Amino acid sequence: MDAPRNLLRVERPFWWGVVVVADRDWADDVPTELSESGFGTSETAIAVRVRHAQDVEFDDASPDVVVSPCEVVVTVNVGTPTSRTVFEHDVSIESGWLTVGDAESHDAVRVSPGRWRLSISLDDVEFAERVDLWLAQVEPVA
Repeated sequence: MDAPRNLLRVERPFWWGVVVVADRDWADDVPTELSESGFGTSETAIAVRVRHAQDVEFDDASPDVVVSPCEVVVTVNVGTPTSRTVFEHDVSIESGWLTVGDAESHDAVRVSPGRWRLSISLDDVEFAERVDLWLAQVEPVA
């Protein structure tokens, strides 16, 4: 069993309510629709529904209090998942750069070019505030 290794950690508001994990060079292949379960896929990307940055609690807030946007934590790890995964999909990362972000911005991490299986763990399937991605390189079929 592979010991997990963290490659990237992103913590910020996601103003679109979606995190896109994709090959850096394939912006035209981003999924445009999500399934009822909150995932969209393409050959080079996965889109995951997360808690929208403006989905915050105002119950105790006075009009003078600034309420911070909701932040989502996304981790990218290599190795065997340490939590229950709810979704898997193989993506092609031919550029060798895996990006995590949305229409506002993205972060990138270097990986070996090729096909990768992305396994996803969420803290909440409807309004995820924590997304753990687990990468495993897919061996080419001989």
